[in-house]
Amino acid sequence: LTGDGCELIVVAPPGSSAARLLGLVALSEIGEVRPSLAEALQTCSG
Repeated sequence: LTGDGCELIVVAPPGSSAARLLGLVALSEIGEVRPSLAEALQTCSG
């Protein structure tokens, strides 16, 4: 999953708790923490 300026790599079924956790981990590395991949992608896309 790629947005403008950041990239999330998720290897888990969409919507699963694992996918949400991976989203939180990926965003925490760049200083952003979001409760879901949907919000993570929204953050990436601006």
